[in-house]
Amino acid sequence: MQIKKDEMEKRLLSAAREEFLVNGFQGASIRGIVKSADTTIGNFYNYFDSKEAIFSDLVADIYNGFSYVLAHHNDIAGSDMDNVDIYNIDILVLRPMIRNEIQKVISILDNSFLLLIEKSKGTKYENSKQELIDMMSEHFLMHIEEVNQNYASPDIGKVLAHQLIEGAINILKVYKKPEEKLDMLTELMIYTIAGMVGMLKGE
Repeated sequence: MQIKKDEMEKRLLSAAREEFLVNGFQGASIRGIVKSADTTIGNFYNYFDSKEAIFSDLVADIYNGFSYVLAHHNDIAGSDMDNVDIYNIDILVLRPMIRNEIQKVISILDNSFLLLIEKSKGTKYENSKQELIDMMSEHFLMHIEEVNQNYASPDIGKVLAHQLIEGAINILKVYKKPEEKLDMLTELMIYTIAGMVGMLKGE
């Protein structure tokens, strides 16, 4: 029996990420993955049961992480955002907090998020973009109701959620360096939060 090696698993995951990014899940092939990883199809199956299994390994953490944070953010301890009233905080104070929160979800800075959102057709994650938008929309609506129950356009949560996801996708495509991605994602979050705060306070 061949012994599994961490290095080979990492090579397979790296090769699979590139294969999926170029061809999408449906167009990708195990043959293409093993060729890039300089191994064999037989050896691939020593590490992963299928093409979908290796795809899931690449995207499951970021999907589950986003889902959990959106559902339980008020219960998560140890965050710089604990007990922060974002409706009454200076942007200069908020910016490093947001940056730190994004760094905790560091896998968004590689291409796993793009795989999840744009390359997952044919997998159980193929509706993940809409699912994340729906979860985020509910999250925004909750905050809208907390601050101003009389706000006239509660559906703005859907617009903000869509804008945030599309903005993140664009940033991850355009910017190549992790630090640049982090900077721009931070500014996108600040822009969204500041806009929502101004919108609600102005009503």
